[in-house]
Amino acid sequence: MKDLKFIGIYGPTATGKTQLALSLAKKYPIEIISVDSALVFKDMDIGTAKPSKDEQASVPHHLIDIICPNETYTVGQFCLDSEILIKEILSRGKIPLLVGGTGLYFEALLKGYTHLPVISDADHQKAINMMAEKGLKGAHQYLLDVDSRFCGINENDRQRIHRALSIYLSKGEIIYDYWDKQTTGQNGTILTIRPTCRETLKVRINKRLGKMLDAGLIDETKMLIKKYNLNQDHNSMRAVGYRQVYEHLVSRESIDQLRLKIYHATCQYAKRQTTWLNRCQSSTYFESCDEKALKNLELLLGNFPKT
Repeated sequence: MKDLKFIGIYGPTATGKTQLALSLAKKYPIEIISVDSALVFKDMDIGTAKPSKDEQASVPHHLIDIICPNETYTVGQFCLDSEILIKEILSRGKIPLLVGGTGLYFEALLKGYTHLPVISDADHQKAINMMAEKGLKGAHQYLLDVDSRFCGINENDRQRIHRALSIYLSKGEIIYDYWDKQTTGQNGTILTIRPTCRETLKVRINKRLGKMLDAGLIDETKMLIKKYNLNQDHNSMRAVGYRQVYEHLVSRESIDQLRLKIYHATCQYAKRQTTWLNRCQSSTYFESCDEKALKNLELLLGNFPKT
């Protein structure tokens, strides 16, 4: 425990992680680092269930509203930013509490990560065009002709082929040279929320969705598209909720159809988030952000090494 660097709260969307963290902040000297790939975007408040201005003012929050919706934020950038923040928070005699539902961020921080270069949308499109022209196997063979190490990538793995191809076409560099330089992980412990009753979670999701639509999710999306000249390929518009509203603005489907699409997409997202629980280096699971979870976190916080 003496080498512990941070404490984390991870779980699917709509499980109450934010409120749990805010409850802890009333009693312990913590600073919150957001572990959420959507909260990094400015002006995306309603659809991300972003903590309110008052909530953010009640305890220091980090990695919220740090980039514009037409920009890209990578796993490597998150790890670099969070590592710096963890050190700074510890130096202030505070406890870094990492809170969010982006499992890939947590895993990279715990196990180490590869700091891949940022690729422009244009270069991503070049890779997509080549894959469409050559097919997956043809694109894989193209990479093999460049470097034999690409035999380690399955010829049907579209995501990894696209990533490797994008880097090569953009930078003239081989992704394996980056993978060989993976960093070491940070020492932290994570309390994970594993809802056992899916129906209860679905009720929470549906209730929160109603509040988002009533609060103006559609108008917020319209504003974002206009202000930042967004299209459906921007990462911000791929976020659950915003993607469905974007499509709604094009198709002019009914509000009831939109609500159903967002609801189903959110439930699917929560299911994917739950699968990440098995990959977190933690043996502490709770069914919800309840009193038991709160007490367990208080025990961790109480024993956190003082600087």
